[in-house]
Amino acid sequence: MTTTHESLSDHRKLALIIGNDNYHRSENSLNYSIQTANELNNLLEQIDFHVTTRCDLEKYDMTTTIVNFTKTIKDGDLVLFYFSGHGYQVKDINYLIPINDAWIKM
Repeated sequence: MTTTHESLSDHRKLALIIGNDNYHRSENSLNYSIQTANELNNLLEQIDFHVTTRCDLEKYDMTTTIVNFTKTIKDGDLVLFYFSGHGYQVKDINYLIPINDAWIKM
């Protein structure tokens, strides 16, 4: 029997997980972002995701990691992006905050 519907298992499952705990401004440090990132990594691997997990990324590394990950995505891929750390919203634009947060002026 032929079908035009492709099953989800025919596609790659990719995930990028970033967990930031140890912010340079100690008052911004978190306790569980890295733990959460690692737990999600383990769960996704159990359901056959190819997972890239990075923790405590500074601005350059965070940007490079995201850009490089997006370059691996192909048509038909199932993609999950997860960020655990600080974020900020200005005029309906959301920002993910890297650990070298001293440069941020609020």
